[in-house]
Amino acid sequence: MRRVVIGAIFGVGLWACDDDGGGGEARDDLGAVADGTAGDGGPAADRGAVDGGGSVRDAAARDGGSVADGATDARVVVDGAVAGDAGRDAAVDAAPGADGGAAGDGGAPADGGAAADGGPDGAPVDQGAEDAAIPVDLGGPDGAPAADLGAPDGAAVDDLGAPDAAAPVDLGAPDAAVPVDLGAPADAALRLDAAPPVDAAVVVVPDAAVDAALDAAPDPDAAPDPDAAPDPDAAPDMGPAAHPLSDEFDGPPADLLAGADIGWRVLHPDRAARVTQANGVLEIVAQNPPPGQNWAWFQDFYAVLVYREVTGNFAVTARLRVVDDARPEQPPTGDFNAGGFVIRDPAGTHGGDEHWVMYNFGAQGPSGYSREIKKTQASRSGLYLNPQPFAEDVLLVCRVGDAFRFWTWDDGAWRPEAYLPGVTSNQAHAWPEIDVTGVEPMRFDLPLPATVQVGVMAGAWTTAGPADDSRTRAVIDYVRFAPTAPTSFDECTAGFPDP
Repeated sequence: MRRVVIGAIFGVGLWACDDDGGGGEARDDLGAVADGTAGDGGPAADRGAVDGGGSVRDAAARDGGSVADGATDARVVVDGAVAGDAGRDAAVDAAPGADGGAAGDGGAPADGGAAADGGPDGAPVDQGAEDAAIPVDLGGPDGAPAADLGAPDGAAVDDLGAPDAAAPVDLGAPDAAVPVDLGAPADAALRLDAAPPVDAAVVVVPDAAVDAALDAAPDPDAAPDPDAAPDPDAAPDMGPAAHPLSDEFDGPPADLLAGADIGWRVLHPDRAARVTQANGVLEIVAQNPPPGQNWAWFQDFYAVLVYREVTGNFAVTARLRVVDDARPEQPPTGDFNAGGFVIRDPAGTHGGDEHWVMYNFGAQGPSGYSREIKKTQASRSGLYLNPQPFAEDVLLVCRVGDAFRFWTWDDGAWRPEAYLPGVTSNQAHAWPEIDVTGVEPMRFDLPLPATVQVGVMAGAWTTAGPADDSRTRAVIDYVRFAPTAPTSFDECTAGFPDP
């Protein structure tokens, strides 16, 4: 038999046992060593029980051998002799007991020790050490796996000698024991300063370092610094949460007429001179129509539309400018050359079956630069114009069931579109749901399918004359959908508190 010498790496008892689990020696944290023998429940020592068998005296080895208190050489002592490298094997071979040696079931504990796990009727281990050592259950009989310490038949190893009332640690309850390899090679030196590292080492951080780290941590409840410079890499503020169909148009440059895919479809691309994403905006430039034709949205007439399909109720907003493409500091020329929203039934073919609502602004003929609120049902259009300064604006369209309402951002608040007696111009057709007294906001009733095209456009009804080379350009900064679909018109603006 060859013995393996095991050193506990917590600065406590050292012990040795046979490869096949025979008798071994125990050394407590003060250096006491005993000759213990394995068994099914023999007496455990006051300091450093070995393998549940053999008795260990308080500070003296069996048969009179002893090691002085405080010894740190951690060598094996058998029958009073210190076993050196050469003499250790002979001493080990002479040790008594293997596979359940001298100690009998339920042997009496010595010096306050208790029967190890595996005593009669499953008697529990009473650690009982003077220094209130941590009891560690590394498995025992009745099916619990044994630690990889070379002990036979799941023999238990307990009392690793932690000082001064340390809390008990259970590393191996029956039926769920965790194997723990505390073993070292037989030829390894049993020095505490040469012990291998423990994977689950405990790092002690000084109190001063903890306090400094806590002082340096940001206060989660602190208000943001209004004077702090904005983070140039931060995502744009899109409200409480971004809807998946919202778009800031901040992707790489893309030419949609050349087939670039940015998640938007182009309807009637032949009626656009340019549709591009660049520099954080989407630009749509309307193609001027040939003489005698009209390329704008009215009845069965149409222009280019850049859209996404949306199902159910929604609220959508866009920030945009509508300018002369060649002279962007000026408004477009001509009549009804504008840009904005179209919400449309995808089934329309421009043959008497068009159903859509429209909200835009631009050059609106005799009314000048204005906002247009238009409804087309069965290819019949009726529109309302309200004055609009030549400036960037934010428009909002909200669908709740088969009804639509419209808002513009005015002086830091959402203002609903309304019929203003003496100001609003109604052309082509008057829709009965419009309150011409101006008490109720404008509302269009239009039964559209659940899924509709929601898009932005630029259109040109006419040019200013045969020599006019200007084109209408719509510059869209973003299109945003409310994170939560509205269930009433009272909820339409809630998703856009500060557009």
